[in-house]
Amino acid sequence: DNQGQYGGSNGYTKTAAALTLLRETVMGPELFDKAFQEFSVRWAFKHPKPADFFRTMEDASAVDLDWFWRGWFYSTDHVDITLDEVKWYKVKKSQPDLEKRNVKVAGGDVSAGKGKPGEKVTDFSKGPQDFTVLNTKEEDYGQFRARIDDNAMRTKLEEKNFYEVTLKNTGGLVSPVIIEWTYK
Repeated sequence: DNQGQYGGSNGYTKTAAALTLLRETVMGPELFDKAFQEFSVRWAFKHPKPADFFRTMEDASAVDLDWFWRGWFYSTDHVDITLDEVKWYKVKKSQPDLEKRNVKVAGGDVSAGKGKPGEKVTDFSKGPQDFTVLNTKEEDYGQFRARIDDNAMRTKLEEKNFYEVTLKNTGGLVSPVIIEWTYK
C-alpha cells in the first residue's frame, strides 16, 4: 500500500476544504455553481491548469478572488484562528445625561486560555456586564441621527444580550469564521 507515499487521505484535504469554503461561505452556492458550470463549458474536453480554473471562476462570478487563491493554493499557510476573548453585555436602563463614553467597563474579560499567567478570566456565572446606551452628539452623525428615536431604541434593546467576540488569526491564512449560537 503506497497510500502514505503520496500523501494518503491528506493529499486532497486542503483543496477540498478550500472549494467547500469557497462555495458555502465566500461565493455562495448559486454563484459558485453558475461559475463552475461556466468552467465546465469552457474547458470541456481540454486540459485546464489550476490558473484556468481560477480565472474562469473570477470571470464568471465577477468576484475578485485573488486573495483566496493566493492563500489556499499558492502558500503553505494554514488555518489557525483562536478565540481570544468573549465579552457579555446586557443593556440596562440608561441615563441620557451620563457622559462616560469611552470608559472601559471593569471586569468581564474572558480569554481563551485557561488561567495562564497575566490573563484575566471571569466566570460568566456572575452574569453579564451592564451596558448603557448613551445619546450621541447630533453633529457626529447628522442626518442619520435625526431619523433615530433614542428612547425607542433604548426600549427595544433593554434587557437584550450582546456578545463581543475577539478572534486572532495565528495561522496566516485568511479564512471566514462562521459562528453558531445555540440557546438553551
